[in-house]
Amino acid sequence: MLEAKKAAYPQQTSIDGKLQWKSGFNWDYFPQSDDVNDEKIGYFVPEEDRKQRVKTVKQVQGNIDNWSNDERIEVYHDMLSEEDFFKLIDSDAEELMKKYPAREVVCMINGNTEIDQFAQMDAYRMHRLYIRDKDSVYILYGEIDSEAWQDFLEEWLFTSDLKWDGAMVLKEDGTISDTYTGKKGKGMRKMFKYGEDGMEIYRDLILFHRQEDGFYFKTGDEEKQIEEEVVLRPSDIRLEYDGWEEVVDCFRDRYPDMYSLEANLYGEHTLWDSEKKASDPVFYKIEEPEGTRGFFRWNGRTFEMSCRGITNGYYNAVDLVESSIGYDYHACFLWERKEDGSIVYEDNLAGKYSYIKDLGNEKVIRLQAEIFKKVEGELIDTITYGVEIFDEKKGEVLQEMQMDSSYAHESPFEFEDFNADGYLDLTVTYYYGANGGTASHYIFSPSKEEFVEVAPELDYYGMYSVDYETRRLYMHNHGTAIYGTETTYQWKNEMDFEMIKQFDHDYEDNENNVRVKIVRYENGREELLSDYLYSVKEFVKRDDIWGTYYEDFIWEKEVTDKSTGKKYMIRYAEVFLPEEAENNKGIYYDGRIYVYDEDTYLVSVTHSEIVSGAESIEWKDSVGDKEQALVIHYADGGESAFYLSGLIQPDYQPAE
Repeated sequence: MLEAKKAAYPQQTSIDGKLQWKSGFNWDYFPQSDDVNDEKIGYFVPEEDRKQRVKTVKQVQGNIDNWSNDERIEVYHDMLSEEDFFKLIDSDAEELMKKYPAREVVCMINGNTEIDQFAQMDAYRMHRLYIRDKDSVYILYGEIDSEAWQDFLEEWLFTSDLKWDGAMVLKEDGTISDTYTGKKGKGMRKMFKYGEDGMEIYRDLILFHRQEDGFYFKTGDEEKQIEEEVVLRPSDIRLEYDGWEEVVDCFRDRYPDMYSLEANLYGEHTLWDSEKKASDPVFYKIEEPEGTRGFFRWNGRTFEMSCRGITNGYYNAVDLVESSIGYDYHACFLWERKEDGSIVYEDNLAGKYSYIKDLGNEKVIRLQAEIFKKVEGELIDTITYGVEIFDEKKGEVLQEMQMDSSYAHESPFEFEDFNADGYLDLTVTYYYGANGGTASHYIFSPSKEEFVEVAPELDYYGMYSVDYETRRLYMHNHGTAIYGTETTYQWKNEMDFEMIKQFDHDYEDNENNVRVKIVRYENGREELLSDYLYSVKEFVKRDDIWGTYYEDFIWEKEVTDKSTGKKYMIRYAEVFLPEEAENNKGIYYDGRIYVYDEDTYLVSVTHSEIVSGAESIEWKDSVGDKEQALVIHYADGGESAFYLSGLIQPDYQPAE
């Protein structure tokens, strides 16, 4: 045993000349004995914990091992064969599974060159790290919370002299994936039923292959043809928040293919905490055609992480690290170059925005906006932006406006072809919540060369969409899945529009029924398509009720059933089926026949897939000796007859 006085200060100890136990950024190593053949050879303790003890204990007596410390990583050493090494891991895994039956036990094993085996096992507060070099086995054991273990592993990764050539990760199904070569196979001495993918910084050690200029990680999935390569290395980039133009120029000079640069501050909701923003660390994320780069500070050092490919099929390593180490997901700054050459510049802390946009037909404008007034409200504030619009090619001011929004720390501006005329228009969102929002829409008028605000009738919405072929605007104002209003508008010329359909659906009779009212407007005339009270159960079950609103009927006729004298309305629509049309010379339709009774109750919907489309449609009160029928003549010369008795389904019962 070392003397207590000597053990009270951290030491750097070499074991067999290979493993270097160094002090981490926040942890100190205390060797237990000069003889490595002893089973327990030392331990790590948090640096702050040691400093506090030195302050309170004037004289250290006895072995430092007698101190009570919940956050301590103990280091053990033994001489074990490879077979015994895996027996040890297997038995420890079983022990943890029994102790924490409701918890997940994570076990990762790495095969490498300089260190024969490297294993990590985590379960709740118990964490173990195994290192095997020939017959020499070292075990790091800690019973600490996950965050402290994560910090220790990450710091130890950057300070140890360990090197490895890949990571063998045990899967839940017992297979082992070599994340460095992409090879997969059964078994590696032992197969465990516990395990998960690596490459997560949140709880697990990031398993990189260490080279002279950084750490390397490579993983692949042959079935999905996904491959990721990650490099982590020290960086000389200055990570500061201010001076955005210089920052953009700096990164563009260094990475000329960069098309996106964003910055995120450390901590949640930092955009709204103006006192912290000037001093917070910043995470820079760069997108390039070949991959993603991230620049960040960790434990006082600056690192660059570059990656090609994605992790877990969704996110790349830069995204995972950014979110895992605590950076706000709201970008405080964004610079982006679109495929069409348009530029977006957003400074969400200062409320300054700049966009260079090709609106269409080679009309390029630059919009610059800046907050100049704020009025506090009971629920939301009103932020007034001063907006200038320039002709980017001529360098002339086209327009100056003031626009209101509730957004001060994220851009309210969006460019979209709202009126489907081939030119991008400007939408300024005032507020958007769970049940909808409001936005002002400014249509670009090529004849006036300026943006003109649309009538406030289109300001409120839940969702909306534009059909660019028909120039229709669909507005969806939903309260829930049951009640709401759908409205369809038809654009004409630049600014003119008219309502052509409206669909109201709402509860009635103490929410036992749903009133469905659908109105069609044509040439100034209003026509009622549906005004019926369905039960909630029937309304939810029958998706075809919505078809009355969405279908464009190409034929309709009111008919009378000769046998009962009852009147019915029959409407016919054809919906193009692109998937089937690929195998039929580009032509294939779903013919749909909607039948309503006198009370506008939707009796039935009949489908008939057709390959050539209807050339003519007629109603026949008699077909030979047969009954009344709807006859459809197709372009290919064929025809179909749909008999009224079959369409109205004599046993149908309207909802009561």
